[in-house]
Amino acid sequence: MCGRLPDGALKFLDESGLAGVQGKVEVLHPEYGTRPRVHYLNIPGQFIAGTVYDPIEQDILEGAVCTLIDQGSGRASSSRQMAGRLLVQGSRPGVFDLRIEAGGFEPSVSSL
Repeated sequence: MCGRLPDGALKFLDESGLAGVQGKVEVLHPEYGTRPRVHYLNIPGQFIAGTVYDPIEQDILEGAVCTLIDQGSGRASSSRQMAGRLLVQGSRPGVFDLRIEAGGFEPSVSSL
């Protein structure tokens, strides 16, 4: 069974057609030095995703605030859990502390 792609999800261009979207398109693994034939728009990059869950109540902690702190630079990114989903985008490889804060609970910090 094959699903239907959204209209405009794939575009076929010759190489000269990329000039109009230069700077917006990316290739996967440019470090390989190959001459790619597939270019991507809106690649999300690295991210950390998860769910904050209360095992006693057996439910997610809606509205939990999660802060990801880069141990190398001290830079922090925050996200609020909505509908059971947490997403922190733009993270780089490294070692992080994850601070979770939710009403009625002591803040929790874990190293990743």
